[in-house]
Amino acid sequence: MALSTVPDRFQPAKERFEHLVEQWKQFESPSSSAMDLAMHPAYQQTIAMEPAAIPRIIDELDREPDHWFWALHCLTGGLDPVPATDRGDLETMSAAWIKWASENGYSCPICLSN
Repeated sequence: MALSTVPDRFQPAKERFEHLVEQWKQFESPSSSAMDLAMHPAYQQTIAMEPAAIPRIIDELDREPDHWFWALHCLTGGLDPVPATDRGDLETMSAAWIKWASENGYSCPICLSN
């Protein structure tokens, strides 16, 4: 049985995050439920990166809207800037989180280079 590749926890945050995103996106499929996506080990490891992951996830949402909302909810202590009427619309949900990040100091290009 082959062992899965787990990124070294001492790897620079940018490289570690990119590796985890790649693993998670390889798992993702149209039939994946939100729960399956959120419970994937790579997704859980992005949450374990704690607040350092927030600007990286926001940058990821800005490039390509995806199911990062549970991670953001966890990382922000349960916040959810998405109005109930917009739930289910990836583009609108992403825009709400991007706006929230901008208003709360999480849009940080320098943070993304480390």
